[in-house]
Amino acid sequence: MDRRPQCIVLIDALGWRLAEAYGFLAGRLPYRRAVRSILGFSSGAIPTLLTGMTPAQHGRWNLLYRDPQHSPFRRLRGLRHLPDWSVNHRAGRKLMQWLGRQVFAAGPGFDCAVSPRLLAWFAWAEPRHLYALDGMPQAAFFFRRLQDAGRSWRVYSYAAGQDAALLTQLEKDLRERRAEIYFLYLCKLDHLLHEHLGKNEPVIAAALEFYAQRLDRLAGMGAKLTVISDHGMAPVQGTVNTALPRGWRMPDDLLAVADATMFRCWYSHREARREMEAAMREWPHGRLLAPAVLEAEGLGFCDSRYGESLWLADPGWMIAETGFHRHWQPAGMHGYHPDDADSDAVWLSETAPAASPDNLQQVYGGLCELAGLQAQAEAAASVQNSREAK
Repeated sequence: MDRRPQCIVLIDALGWRLAEAYGFLAGRLPYRRAVRSILGFSSGAIPTLLTGMTPAQHGRWNLLYRDPQHSPFRRLRGLRHLPDWSVNHRAGRKLMQWLGRQVFAAGPGFDCAVSPRLLAWFAWAEPRHLYALDGMPQAAFFFRRLQDAGRSWRVYSYAAGQDAALLTQLEKDLRERRAEIYFLYLCKLDHLLHEHLGKNEPVIAAALEFYAQRLDRLAGMGAKLTVISDHGMAPVQGTVNTALPRGWRMPDDLLAVADATMFRCWYSHREARREMEAAMREWPHGRLLAPAVLEAEGLGFCDSRYGESLWLADPGWMIAETGFHRHWQPAGMHGYHPDDADSDAVWLSETAPAASPDNLQQVYGGLCELAGLQAQAEAAASVQNSREAK
């Protein structure tokens, strides 16, 4: 086993195409592999690579899901009787965001992404900070495995500062050899790609050069460096307008949540579903996904908590206005079907792991191998092999 300290760096949105186009750390990390992401966003992708499970198995996918019985906002159900204009505005959502984080314990990153009138029907998928020891309840959770195995480890994420400050702190800790395993999450590239992909390449090049220099320095300090990511980013071509069919009301007839690239619905009666799905089939630049497609992508939630119907935009297209953003016009977006080449994530390392990771589930086995958790790595590989055999 390699006795050097392990530096595992998760760079949000570092896609395969981008990494190869810029030759990101090609000299330092010659083993390079495109990794198939999942259908969806980081909120499902990162839990998948940290557990080796599909979203349907670990329970995390999009950030908002329907759970009226356990919603932290269920006491606010009376808000449904208010006119939407009275609460669904910037100030109302900001107040509800603060209440969600400080009073209702919805989660440290809670965002009021639907009308406050409807919050009582929803819960937030990240009630705890993901990079904490108790960030996920599963026994397979990578950080819990490290703790149970008695490894000394440290995690650096946005909860403790911005990327540059995290790198500086990691360098200091590495110099003093404070741990065997260092896990660093860097998020600024994701923001830059949203704003500048295909429009301001010098900004992207400068960011990648900054990361490359700082990470190369870590390797030069005696660490074994591995870089992974959760997904890539596609250039935005245009937007799609989505709306409820005339006459249907929320929450009486249905509930709907619009994310950047997907529109999810739950229904109170059959007629609402029939009309809503008919409308989805008419929307351009996307498709209503069949249940078999969702099942094949590890999204077969038995309780339909993330939606009974799901419309997904084609790569490069996004919903014009959602609860997570209004009038935002990004240059890049993710959250598309993982078959799109721009969605591919990366595994970059000095040498090949025992089992080359082809998808985010298999990345987990590689992480366990790096950490010396051989039993876990072998178990993850065995589970993956059995799934592929089916």
